[in-house]
Amino acid sequence: MTDPSRIIGSLYRAGLLARYTEQVINHGVSVNQMKETMSVFKEIFQMPEEYKKKLCTNDPSKPCKMFTSSFNYATEKVHLWRDSLRHPCYPLEQWQHLWPENPTTYRECVGDFSNEVKELGSRIMNLISEGLGLKCGYFDNDLTGSMILSVNHYPSCPEPSLTLGMSKHSDPNLITILMQDDVSGLQVLKDGKWIAVE
Repeated sequence: MTDPSRIIGSLYRAGLLARYTEQVINHGVSVNQMKETMSVFKEIFQMPEEYKKKLCTNDPSKPCKMFTSSFNYATEKVHLWRDSLRHPCYPLEQWQHLWPENPTTYRECVGDFSNEVKELGSRIMNLISEGLGLKCGYFDNDLTGSMILSVNHYPSCPEPSLTLGMSKHSDPNLITILMQDDVSGLQVLKDGKWIAVE
């Protein structure tokens, strides 16, 4: 994020479009932090089944959940080929103690990563504010008060042509910051065509 005027112009145009995707590079989240976080995410899905079952729940009072396909597995018509872990991240002190205890580095690593991503999100929202002619920090209220982490794991499948990792959807939040691993799968709909994001 080196040229704020160019970025502000781009984000201003983004603010006028309902479905906009922008790849951000040189964003300030260290490569080391991203690698460590991705490693701990992979590690949690490799934990023993008994441990992962403890994280699986339909209890709405439990903020940290691991699930297969979706929250509505019992009622959905088509199951997705994925396992997911989801939990709140912000405010960190409110949620971190409820995150998985294993791998032992999870809470510290994901906490550090969450702080960096929260800062990145704030910078992006401030640029959007400026681009829209609003005061810097305009979105610093209830709209940006929470942050949910969602980690998707797509296990190898014996018949990949018959599977779907994630169905088409729109995220129900102000912005989504997404980090892909070395196997890309994200696609965005543009002008009626699905385009792969590398």
